[in-house]
Amino acid sequence: MRKRRDEPPPRKTNARQRPDRVFSGRAVAVALSVPIVLAIAYVVFPRPRGTQADLHPITRQNVLLITIDTLRADAIGSYGGGAATPALDRLAAEGVRFDFAHAHAVVTLPSHTSILTGQYPFQHGIRDNSGYRVAPNARTAATLLKAAGYATAAFVGAFPVHSRFGLNQGFDVYDDRFGETRAPTEFVMPERPASAVVPLAQTWIAARARAGGAGEAGRAGQERLRPQRQCRKSSR
Repeated sequence: MRKRRDEPPPRKTNARQRPDRVFSGRAVAVALSVPIVLAIAYVVFPRPRGTQADLHPITRQNVLLITIDTLRADAIGSYGGGAATPALDRLAAEGVRFDFAHAHAVVTLPSHTSILTGQYPFQHGIRDNSGYRVAPNARTAATLLKAAGYATAAFVGAFPVHSRFGLNQGFDVYDDRFGETRAPTEFVMPERPASAVVPLAQTWIAARARAGGAGEAGRAGQERLRPQRQCRKSSR
């Protein structure tokens, strides 16, 4: 078949120039993608806020640790929740509120062990609410405070933090008298509400304040609370 006269002749391509053209195209694509990546990184990792906590040392400062089990942060008023939590909201307003803090475990005993030891579960070895015990030579907040001259006490509200699991190390007083359940008719762990735990801690703190030992460095306490259940299945 004869070629049309108006059809241009085929262009000759130098094989040595092809890699250069391909490379230049990739280089342009990479160069164009850099600003996009940087923009995404700026959105995902924004600049830190200007407000910072003043963490200067305070001599003879008392330490109070309160943990509330099975409570989502977004249920509290200061985190935008609908629950009425005026005491916690005031504490958040007058103190330092962390908006990106996560528990190292979703189970009570491993999580509390991480809080007191500053270690991950794979380091302290506590994996569940039973069958494990904190090592007898573990360095905890209580052992360190006691070594520094603090009077230490803990008042807990439920079985997963019973003294049998070793969290009582370093505490002068470890009150875990929460009674027993009516098992097997109730499939629940022994526990007591905050209304029973808080007065015990307040009584101990008041007694230490009245004593006011001359050589006392301070007081350290722990309260482990549990939100009051909205409903409880009755046994018939």
